[in-house]
Amino acid sequence: MSASEMTFVAAVLYFVIMLLVILSVRFKLQRKVFYYTAAVLGFFLVIVLLSLVSSVREYDLQERAVIMASDTDEEIVVRFEPNDDATEHFRLYE
Repeated sequence: MSASEMTFVAAVLYFVIMLLVILSVRFKLQRKVFYYTAAVLGFFLVIVLLSLVSSVREYDLQERAVIMASDTDEEIVVRFEPNDDATEHFRLYE
């Protein structure tokens, strides 16, 4: 799932858990059912939130670069450093 989908699922789970807690206060006869259901959904909420945090951290830790070249170049040499004398790492084709 994407980060936005996980955020939506987490928001829905949180809303349902809060609704169940409110219902448990209102309906005393089914209080245990509401609490147990809220606990199970809370467990799933924690899993979704941990996945979301992991996904966001993985995205933030990615190394990114911008390659600028003229339109006439057929291939670009990617180097370990931003110097023309640096060791060639690989070639990037269009």
